Amino acid sequence: MISKALILFGQGQPTILNQKKQFENTFPTNVQSKTSLQSTTPNQNIVWQEDFANGVQSTWQNVNAGTGGAGLWDYRGTGSGATLSADTGSRGAYNGSRGPIQSASRSNGCVILDSDWLDNNGVTGAIGTGTAPSPHLAHLITETFNLSGETNVSLSFTQYYRCFAGPGGNQAVPATYVDFSIDGGATFPYSITYNASIPVNNSTNDDDVVSSDVSVWLAGQSQVQIRFRFDGDYYFWMLDDIELSSSSVTPTTPYLDLSGCLVCDMLTAGAAFNLNGATYTVVDR
Repeated sequence: MISKALILFGQGQPTILNQKKQFENTFPTNVQSKTSLQSTTPNQNIVWQEDFANGVQSTWQNVNAGTGGAGLWDYRGTGSGATLSADTGSRGAYNGSRGPIQSASRSNGCVILDSDWLDNNGVTGAIGTGTAPSPHLAHLITETFNLSGETNVSLSFTQYYRCFAGPGGNQAVPATYVDFSIDGGATFPYSITYNASIPVNNSTNDDDVVSSDVSVWLAGQSQVQIRFRFDGDYYFWMLDDIELSSSSVTPTTPYLDLSGCLVCDMLTAGAAFNLNGATYTVVDR
């Protein structure tokens, strides 16, 4: 019905145009109208978050899934299990002067897959002589989440990634992926590729925040796990401030009276649209 009303506006119908003018100039009056509008705004509710203040949780799994020996994720920070301080970036021979991730909670730690260092132990020209020669396939897997009560779910995190090559040494793809399970980790059928636009030998910003709507896979599921997967050659991927959030919409202004407006009576309850910079939802009083 809304689109029909807008079409009538365009056709220049005198009565409809007068009602449109009335519609635009009658804000607000009383709150007893049968047909009203209500301004709304989205809310973000934190379902789960991890800033590594206490290290990598014991409920997580750090898995070398390739043939690189000790090719695992490393925790840098102040919590239990830290190998180095939070202000330590990649230790690889080809890192240059690049520092650590600049996340909001960087002072208490982060995790890194330091492929450069694992391959060469920080020695220039010593390719393949490190504790875990590349390529690397390393999984960092979260605990299980119950999202059965959620209808909208987003994943966000801060990252710092420098690209060299992805799976199979392919330099046309990155090494950074996030996989999702809805059966407690038995399978990970859903996946997002991150950093596909980063050229070889280039990097993201050191405080790059990414967010993805994963509702289509995770909303309503009770056995969710998330797997951060580094699959490739060199240089590094740092992660921090990982967060799952849900969104909802709540009223933010009183009802607005639109009684006597012919156009408004044509609007369907539940319809939402923008007017004068605010989002409104039609309600039936």
